[in-house]
Amino acid sequence: ERTRTIPVVSNAISQQLATIAGARILLVEDNELNQEVASELLRDAGFVVDIAGNGQIALDKLAETSYDVVLMDIQMPVMDGLTATRRLRQIEKTRDLPVIAMSANVMQSDIEQCIQAGMNGHVAKPIDQDDLWMMLLNWIKPRTTTTEPVAMGMHIAHAAVVEDDLPASLPGVDSALGLKRAFGKRGLYANLLRKYLASQSSAVSDLRRALARQDWAEAERHAHTSKGVAANIGAVEVQQTAAELESAIRERQPAHVLGALTDKLDARIGPLLAALATWQQSDHPVDDQETTFDRQAFTATCDELKNYLREGNAAAETLIDERRQLLKAGLGSAFDKIKEAVESFDFETAENLLRNHQSSA
Repeated sequence: ERTRTIPVVSNAISQQLATIAGARILLVEDNELNQEVASELLRDAGFVVDIAGNGQIALDKLAETSYDVVLMDIQMPVMDGLTATRRLRQIEKTRDLPVIAMSANVMQSDIEQCIQAGMNGHVAKPIDQDDLWMMLLNWIKPRTTTTEPVAMGMHIAHAAVVEDDLPASLPGVDSALGLKRAFGKRGLYANLLRKYLASQSSAVSDLRRALARQDWAEAERHAHTSKGVAANIGAVEVQQTAAELESAIRERQPAHVLGALTDKLDARIGPLLAALATWQQSDHPVDDQETTFDRQAFTATCDELKNYLREGNAAAETLIDERRQLLKAGLGSAFDKIKEAVESFDFETAENLLRNHQSSA
């Protein structure tokens, strides 16, 4: 790792964003990579962000909390974004709440579906931050008239950023594009690559199973997810093949066509996952050297982590990454389970695992 200093220039948009900083946004998105990209971008800009993994969770959160705007994915399990929007429009409290669609599908027919469901606008994925800012500025009522830059990361004159070592090259990946999609944040891009490896390892086998039982909706959702997460990291070849497969599934193409496209997707994802696994192993090598375990620091870190988990604060994941060695040394086999739960935003399970470990230690 190395540290560099980035000069951040306050521009016209950041000054306008200052007028809506502090607004509460509900991000409704089932995919972890998309959650991380959008939530980090929004929090850096000074917004308060809650995450819902599907439309039903979103409705539950909307019943409990007031939001300034909802960013709503379309294709999700349990309840999709269109259904969730139609339902919230029937509730007095949320009848006029701005709902912005987020989707990788930008065909006019898709946009018309969003409008018919009661959505107010549409932002294409992968997210272009200026498009998102203009949409939020259009729909969130200003809280202040100040022209000061946003009171978060965007206004800092010189921010010290710790840079992760990124892979030199990845098969089928335009790393420059991927870094751009991560808004130039090397740490975020590195984390997206790790999550891509974890989330996509079974993607093709899951897709094959859905096709085998002719569960067209599930198969299309898997292809759609593969397309979207590939776009997030700049995996252009995988993105293109997944898009072809998604269209073929929607059109109910013959089995041999779907099989050939699935094989093609497998042939493109396989080498990428292998390269990412090699990079991750070198990125987090096993430390065989004897190190002194700092029990006091470990206990303090566990307490801090427990607080984040209780609050449902995504900073828990950052803490785990930053103090990985200390936590792994103290938690042993429980570390991987806790980390996996946090990455799935299952904070309750992670907290229970941490509490059980501490009580049995």
